[in-house]
Amino acid sequence: MAIPTGSGTEGLRSALFNGISDQTVALITGVRYHIYTVLSIIVHNAKAGTSGATGSVYLLGYDARASSSAQTIQLFDIPAMAQGETYVWNDKFSFYGCENDVTQSTTTVQQLNITGGGTYDLFDITVSYIDQDWT
Repeated sequence: MAIPTGSGTEGLRSALFNGISDQTVALITGVRYHIYTVLSIIVHNAKAGTSGATGSVYLLGYDARASSSAQTIQLFDIPAMAQGETYVWNDKFSFYGCENDVTQSTTTVQQLNITGGGTYDLFDITVSYIDQDWT
């Protein structure tokens, strides 16, 4: 992708997820010619199972080292949380919405995903991010 020089739009966005349990969820699904800057991810465990909830956040995207498409790039693990506890990730990072912006050879979207929690855990999740559209 060329360095953006023209006009575009930029907006502060948030995505809310209620009652996520023992599954993988796309927090942000990328769109071609968009750049996403994640500001924070807040995870609250509304109902803990027997051992406390854990999880992980990762990008599904292009691996520049191996030149491979649709790879899992681990970002961080969510520590075990008892019922009522909250975990806040507020380190900022950015990613392109589509691998084509990186490789010029594939149009696979890049996604920010969360997975984890036990069958009896319920995560409430808030993601705040900036969406820059350069189309």
